[in-house]
Amino acid sequence: MDERQRYQLHQSLETHLGPESAATLMAYLPPVGWADVATKHDLVALEQRLDLRFEGIGHRFTAEIADVRTEIADVRTEIHATVRTMTLTIIGATAAIVGAAAGIVTGIAALTNLFG
Repeated sequence: MDERQRYQLHQSLETHLGPESAATLMAYLPPVGWADVATKHDLVALEQRLDLRFEGIGHRFTAEIADVRTEIADVRTEIHATVRTMTLTIIGATAAIVGAAAGIVTGIAALTNLFG
């Protein structure tokens, strides 16, 4: 239905039903024509396309989450290795300090006995 036909229908309805009833009936017609109105088949096809699109998005998110989990596991491994290295370094340094302190104490004791 084009605009000319729509206008003629409205005029005819006004003549037979009055302006208020004609306006009410015209309000129920689609504004541009039936070719632009979606059918149930159109809606089913749209739903299927959207389902496929969302399924693809779901797969991508699942893959991204798996990648993030892998990266987190890698970072945890690095942190554990770093903490282990630091712990061993601190233990070694502490042992060296204790050894040096023991040497100093032994040296002081020896000097004390020597001059004492």
